[in-house]
Amino acid sequence: MKKKTCLFAVLVLVLSGMNSQARTNPAEDTAKPEGSAERPRPQLVFGLHGTLSNSYSRGNLDTWFGERTGDPSREVDQGSPAFWGLEAAVFLPVKEDAVLVGASMGFVIPASHSLWGTQLYFGGRQELVLNPAILSVALPIKLQLGNSGRLYGTLAPSMLMGWVTGSYTSVGTDLVFTASPSFGFGLTAEAETMFSRMLGLDLRLGFRVLKADLAFENASSTTGYSQPLLNNGEEVQADLGGTYMTVGVSIHL
Repeated sequence: MKKKTCLFAVLVLVLSGMNSQARTNPAEDTAKPEGSAERPRPQLVFGLHGTLSNSYSRGNLDTWFGERTGDPSREVDQGSPAFWGLEAAVFLPVKEDAVLVGASMGFVIPASHSLWGTQLYFGGRQELVLNPAILSVALPIKLQLGNSGRLYGTLAPSMLMGWVTGSYTSVGTDLVFTASPSFGFGLTAEAETMFSRMLGLDLRLGFRVLKADLAFENASSTTGYSQPLLNNGEEVQADLGGTYMTVGVSIHL
């Protein structure tokens, strides 16, 4: 009888110890289901950029303005092609922080008189003033350069939508151009250095291919709008294609 009582007491102690160990084992309490993994956190980036250089091809604007002024050498190149660029992007890491893919939207705010041609003559003046605007949607790919985590390179192909507003004035003629959206594409390469986890400085080089129609109200047209024409009947377009270089700051959230 005493042996049975002792064996029973030992069994109770062993079971009690196992139960206590199960309750105090943090590894088992915090274990995650097999196959589960933390999802990569998206990175939001907001940027402001200003031009170091920028050019517009202009297309047949020069020819048209030369025909209007009677001076073929008169070109539409007296304006300021500078612009400010605003951008918002979201990036998703696909290989920790070494490779990120994203989507972005940007908008170009041009300087006044971006494209400007003028001629003064006895009795009047002829003047062409155009201000282009460009909206971009891009799919950038960002790569970490080196192991410091402070330098990145980005390549961003983009779809562009652009339009031109402005006016042409001369004696007896006043045309006011309204926005007529056209589409093109571009490519940008960027080098970015991070000063902190949130603040970066970047340098961009890019080119774009984009031609925008010039449209003005015309009550006699079936559509209500018309385009200027060259003497040979060709429609006049503002070629906004060209190359550019910008520098800017970015905020990473």
